[in-house]
Amino acid sequence: MPRGIPISERMRQRMRHRIFSVAARLFLKQGYHETSMRQVAETIGMGKSTLYDYFPSKEEILLYFVEQEMDTTHQDAVGIAAMNLPAEEKLRRILQSLWTYLDANREMAVLTARESSRLGEKATQRMAFRREKYRAILEGVIRQGMQEGAFRLVNPTLAASALHSMMTMPFYDWLRRKGKEDVTETADELVDVFLSGIRVQ
Repeated sequence: MPRGIPISERMRQRMRHRIFSVAARLFLKQGYHETSMRQVAETIGMGKSTLYDYFPSKEEILLYFVEQEMDTTHQDAVGIAAMNLPAEEKLRRILQSLWTYLDANREMAVLTARESSRLGEKATQRMAFRREKYRAILEGVIRQGMQEGAFRLVNPTLAASALHSMMTMPFYDWLRRKGKEDVTETADELVDVFLSGIRVQ
């Protein structure tokens, strides 16, 4: 799209997604650090200056996937938390949903997990904001479980933080081990490990 010609927000988002898709293929093929913005622009067939209109940096392209991942899994968790289900079942479904998404996008998930620690301060703040929203959902479900009498009375904020911190790293360990177990069954097992510390005996 030539510069100076206004486009709708929908068209802009479609183009951003197209740019990301092309960039992601390059990242996975030759490495994130080995891929330049010039290569991305040339592969798409647009000028480099036009590319910068959509993504001001390569970091922003990577962050696009991270935020898409976090927003999608957050919305899934919101929907599950609103269901008329026991708290334990909600936790299982939330973790199953997260792991299923990561498994379906495993190559990019691994790439972003490896590179996200190098993102700048503003990007880190944006991710922290989304993590806190996700953690708050977990806290609400844990509070529900305590009200139901299914979970011991614990500090729900601390418990939610503990669960949140143990939700993703085991997934990458499972990938490294080339786990043959079903992804949802493995997610269930992780919930069991967590719940063994808060379930009423």
